[in-house]
Amino acid sequence: MMNKLVNLSLLTLSILLIACKPEPKEPLKTFISGKYVDQKKPGTIYIKDLSSEMEFHFPIYLDSVVTNDSGEFFIELHLDKPTEIALDGDLEYLKLFVEPGDSIYFESDSDYRTMLALATGKGAEKVLLLDQADTMLGFLKLRTYDSTEMNTQYTTREAAFSKLLNEVKNDFSPEFMEYLTAEYLYQKHYYLSVFHLYMQMSNMNLPLDTAAADKATDTIMEYIKTEVPHSNLKRAIFSSILKEVNFDSLSVSERISLYQQKVLDLGLSDSLTNQLLGTGYFFYQRRGELDAVEPYIADMQKNFPTMSYGADLMADFKERKRFEKGAMAPNITATYPDSSAFQLSDLLGKVVYIDVWATWCGPCIQEIPHAEKIQKE
Repeated sequence: MMNKLVNLSLLTLSILLIACKPEPKEPLKTFISGKYVDQKKPGTIYIKDLSSEMEFHFPIYLDSVVTNDSGEFFIELHLDKPTEIALDGDLEYLKLFVEPGDSIYFESDSDYRTMLALATGKGAEKVLLLDQADTMLGFLKLRTYDSTEMNTQYTTREAAFSKLLNEVKNDFSPEFMEYLTAEYLYQKHYYLSVFHLYMQMSNMNLPLDTAAADKATDTIMEYIKTEVPHSNLKRAIFSSILKEVNFDSLSVSERISLYQQKVLDLGLSDSLTNQLLGTGYFFYQRRGELDAVEPYIADMQKNFPTMSYGADLMADFKERKRFEKGAMAPNITATYPDSSAFQLSDLLGKVVYIDVWATWCGPCIQEIPHAEKIQKE
């Protein structure tokens, strides 16, 4: 009898526990809507998850929408955590930090170099604040000054950004403040470590403060351990580690091995570790070091089969293997300036020079006279 009572009591308790178990919460919906005020025809917007992307070459799309003729659009996202996203496509490239439950409306003139015309709704204050922050240390603003003014402007703007961080620290979520701090540290690191190289392309000699640059690098190396979802900060980490391993005395395989060890030494989560490893592996892969990088990609794919990074890299590796030095070129179809078509096989036996460049790329423009000389020869 006692056993029956005990069993009955346990059964009753189990039923009560099941009945009292809370239903899993539905992720809060996040809404983004807006208008491109100078738009006169429909345009496509791709929404990308920058927080999780390994490399620009491997975009992670959350959704896509098409504006109406007036440039108006509406996006509904289902996010379970704060995320850095990009609105990319025909209109402009805009980064946003959004949190579950945000409902943001903004208006833009499609020019990424200008501030947003308007932003309202829940979460809009973050958009406006990031837009304001970009006017402080963004390199597009600083490059308008000459070399005698630039460091003074940087010092003034860096102090203003630091003051802003302190003033708003109680007005936003801890996650957004981490992101805003990451933006500050990234912009500071970029100016101190990289900006002088960018200005050299404009024939401006900006002195490099090595001690300040090293300190900025140490700071971002430590801050990345917060695992803040900030894509540019991750890129800065990758570039900084790459700089530490690119010794002429090391073989490519030794450089990759050292890069891998330095990433692992950061002690990050599997996801962020794989993002950084994948970015480094892809750096060597796209430079044609296929034999050296292959075992590292294979290990990534084997050790982390549930993550897409290794599979993405391996698919890209196999594609590049088809085009490595010495392989038969694919019989592509292209057009002459008069729009008539031709195939690569039509040029068999001739020297073929293919140059891929962009109008905004300084080094690309500088090499044009050399390319024209090759064409004449």
